[in-house]
Amino acid sequence: MAKKEGYYHLTSRTISRGKYNVPSRMAYSVGIEIEDENTGRKYHKEKKAEREGIETEMIVNKEASDKFKDTNYFFNKINQSEKRSDARVFYELEISLLQDLNKEENKELARHFAKGISDKYKIPVSISYHKMDTHNPHAHIIFGERSVEGEELSKKKISDFRSRHQVKNFRQIWAEQANEYLNEKNKNMFIDDRSYRERGSEKQAMRRINKYSEIQDTKELRRENRIIRIENKEIDYKEKHRVIKYEMKDRMFIAQQKLYRREVKAMAEPARSLKPKAKVVTVHKLYDKEIEKNEDTFRQKKEEHKIQRNLNKTVNKEKFKDRKQMYKERLQQSKSTIGLKKDDIRELKLSNKELKADLKGTSRLNPFQWKERKAIKRQMARNKAKMMKKRYEIRKEKTKQRLQKEKYKEHRKEYVGQKKKEYGLLKDKIASKLQGKALNREKQQVKNKQIDDKVVSLKEYKKTHKVEKIRTAERKQGRAR
Repeated sequence: MAKKEGYYHLTSRTISRGKYNVPSRMAYSVGIEIEDENTGRKYHKEKKAEREGIETEMIVNKEASDKFKDTNYFFNKINQSEKRSDARVFYELEISLLQDLNKEENKELARHFAKGISDKYKIPVSISYHKMDTHNPHAHIIFGERSVEGEELSKKKISDFRSRHQVKNFRQIWAEQANEYLNEKNKNMFIDDRSYRERGSEKQAMRRINKYSEIQDTKELRRENRIIRIENKEIDYKEKHRVIKYEMKDRMFIAQQKLYRREVKAMAEPARSLKPKAKVVTVHKLYDKEIEKNEDTFRQKKEEHKIQRNLNKTVNKEKFKDRKQMYKERLQQSKSTIGLKKDDIRELKLSNKELKADLKGTSRLNPFQWKERKAIKRQMARNKAKMMKKRYEIRKEKTKQRLQKEKYKEHRKEYVGQKKKEYGLLKDKIASKLQGKALNREKQQVKNKQIDDKVVSLKEYKKTHKVEKIRTAERKQGRAR
């Protein structure tokens, strides 16, 4: 049985004073009260800690003092070791734990991973478990950039943490350790740290919804994720079918090889004293061979039609439905945008007419009105520039509409093509079934009829002999009516 792929997530953050409130960030991750000895302020995300059931612990390397088992002591030591106002204070890894493991097993796996980092770089590591009783268990692993011996931190930072490949190394190590642990526990699951592109897969990654998302409309983003999920499901379906197809080919090849070996063995046996019987070739055997071939074609077409029909019902239909809904919503949004911009242009035109009337009410020969005339002309020029900008935006929106329409037509054409493929396979299946029935009726006329050995196929036989196509009594009656 093939192993199922689990969810993989590992991200890295560099927590610096220039970007974060460092003690507040530490309190957010560990879920306990953190006191900053530099300022005397205390930080505690109490509600978050209760809501997510955060549990925290320290893993200390053998060279370090036992004082580092206290999370507050650990934080203040690494915080005080950095003097610059924009210094990097600590690294944070966020890893997604595995739903197939229970709470204690996940803790053991994360602890083993954190201990590997601690032993390799001689640093204390803080590990905090979040949402362990939910569908999204994960851990935050925090460590400094300086190795520790006793109570002192090294003056020099660990150079590996500055490498651009370090995050990739962490990702590989986590995947390897997790897969080893899953094998030990006999779990039918694995995780892969590589992207779909690195694996040579056509699948797409899901879009993440947060404040940094390119598409701010979360509803549209969720719909895009739904389409991606459906497309990935379709690719999985095709991959599974391809694997089954190759397995069937392998089994057929092995069966043929076994048959070939039996034939060779039979040929190697000593000849018997009795004379072999003369081989008798009949038309009946040719028909049997053709019928068997036709039945294989029918079974193949039936299986292909079944797969295509299920694919159209579940994957292709849902995907086209979502794309159609998205196209309609975008079109409606685009039309409303164009309508608003046209209203703005009408208002600007009306404003310019009023300004023109005001301009006519002033005299160009009166120096006291020159300033007023200048302000009116400036406003008219601004309105014209705004109108030009609005017209350009309308053209841009119409171009977007046209592109969306073309894309929708492509999706509809793709869906119709899949439906046509289904009906074509159904047609081939029915045709092969009817052909098999016709061959069975013809076979009844030529039972035990002998032919020349040179005729090797039914097609050759039909070229030289006429076979009457008989019909059943029901079909004859239907024709007579």
